[in-house]
Amino acid sequence: MEEHDRVEREIAEWRPGQEEKSEVRSQNAAVRSGTAEEGTEGQTTALEWRVHRARETPGRTVVALVLVAAFLVFSFRFFGPLLGLVALAVLAAALHSYFLPISYRFDTEGIHVDKRAFRYSYEWGQFRRWFRTTGGVVVSPFSRRTFLDNFRGVHLLLPREPGPVLEYLERKMPGRDARPLDTNRPATTMTAEEPSDEAETPEAEED
Repeated sequence: MEEHDRVEREIAEWRPGQEEKSEVRSQNAAVRSGTAEEGTEGQTTALEWRVHRARETPGRTVVALVLVAAFLVFSFRFFGPLLGLVALAVLAAALHSYFLPISYRFDTEGIHVDKRAFRYSYEWGQFRRWFRTTGGVVVSPFSRRTFLDNFRGVHLLLPREPGPVLEYLERKMPGRDARPLDTNRPATTMTAEEPSDEAETPEAEED
């Protein structure tokens, strides 16, 4: 009788779909910083993440807003509204990557960047190598390091957990993590001894 009552209580308390909803919530919590899609072989075919530096660093954002406001007031006050609007446009173009969220996506077609004001797409075939920078990575069309990396390369901001992004790049361009050289460290050269071209001849014995 007690066993029968226990089974009836479990049936009454059970709600269809409750376990599935709990599993979905746990999965969503595990991928807060980005989403990944896996192929049939278990490899990630698409990876998405979003970076919003203004929200991630609120202290720096407050300082930046104060400086921007002071600069705009100074420009409008002493140079007039026309130059003040020009200064506002220049600051908006320079700081939009910091104040606006940026979304990135890696897939089989290439790299997709959504900066809200602009959207870009690049094919993987355009790039030859990648390297780390402060807070991000640069994918470069050059196979060797050159000063043109900063002009022709694409700079991507990294999330707080950059592991999946770096693994994806390493899989696409293996062995291409060529980090910038340390110019302060003296170069180390290796030399190998080469055999002499002149054959050793024994000295003539005196009679």
